[in-house]
Amino acid sequence: MKPIHILLIASILVVGCSKSDVSGDVYVIKGNGSVIPSAGRTVRLVNAENRADLFEQAKSEAMQTTNIFIGNKIASHCPIVKSEGEKALDDLSSELKSIKSKGTIPEGGCEDLWSEGRNLKSQFESKINELYIEKNMLQSSLQSAKNNMQSKLVKEANNTVNVEIDEQNIRTIQENLNSIDNIIVSKELLSEHHIYFESAIACKNDIQLVNDLNASIERGMSNISLIQDCYQSSDNSILSSLEVVNSEFNLGIELPNDSKHFQSEFAIGVKKAILSLSAFSTETTINGSFMFNNVPKGRYLIFTDYHDNFVDGFWLDSVTIDSDSPIINLNMKTFINIDFTEYLIDFASQSYNKYPSIESRRKSTKESDS
Repeated sequence: MKPIHILLIASILVVGCSKSDVSGDVYVIKGNGSVIPSAGRTVRLVNAENRADLFEQAKSEAMQTTNIFIGNKIASHCPIVKSEGEKALDDLSSELKSIKSKGTIPEGGCEDLWSEGRNLKSQFESKINELYIEKNMLQSSLQSAKNNMQSKLVKEANNTVNVEIDEQNIRTIQENLNSIDNIIVSKELLSEHHIYFESAIACKNDIQLVNDLNASIERGMSNISLIQDCYQSSDNSILSSLEVVNSEFNLGIELPNDSKHFQSEFAIGVKKAILSLSAFSTETTINGSFMFNNVPKGRYLIFTDYHDNFVDGFWLDSVTIDSDSPIINLNMKTFINIDFTEYLIDFASQSYNKYPSIESRRKSTKESDS
């Protein structure tokens, strides 16, 4: 019998050593430095090693319920989106034909227009330079004629014939100067290189719009074909095709929102998991203290939250219980300063993206050209 007693005592000691009492304090520190205990809040030890494990299960369950929800909703939207999408396709096809029929896009593309514009600009600048050289020469001749006439007036006060000749010469030079100025202004106004450059810019814009329209039509046709018989299908991925067509053609149809449903289900799932996997729970004292008794050693998540008029947040920390009577203090080092539900919804929403519509691309194209 003696060996049996010894074995029983040893077993009790082993079991006793594998559990610990866990205690700690929960508090926040305000901006003025004051320490505020988190009194009367529930603290839970959750059977999960880390946050990722807890979230992964909730994500999987949320996706399943979201798929069921969407599958029940999309059937009625398929014929509506298909009909409106086909009308939008016809409109885009008509717009495409209209652009091509304007004649703003030459067979050789826009480069021929740019090339001709640059050639005419070079000829224009060369001609203008010649006119300015001639103008400078006339201005010099005009000044010389005026100086000669002034000199003769001083030396030959009574020789009016020579003075009249000089005055006539000055008038002729001035008329030539005025004529050159008019030619310069006229050429600047009538220069054809501006017309070619404007045509080249219009050509570039229309080519960009044609490319956008072709891409939009191709995406639209592809996704409309996918939703052709979606009311007979249980494939919930059809929703993405509905969203593409709706967004691509700016239809404005209100579709079932898988993102919001997923966010809501994920938040609910995480909260349920915390409750169902909660191995220990207790309430904090008025001083913000808590204690768990006889906690088996291992890894856990510890969860609690804090709310007042100025602070709103939570703790969800991984902790390891591997010593006797460990102390776990929850403070500002690991405090997440956002409402727990908002945090979960934001976490769930990060993987959802939307497609830019043809309207937004038209706008961005025009802005970049300007």
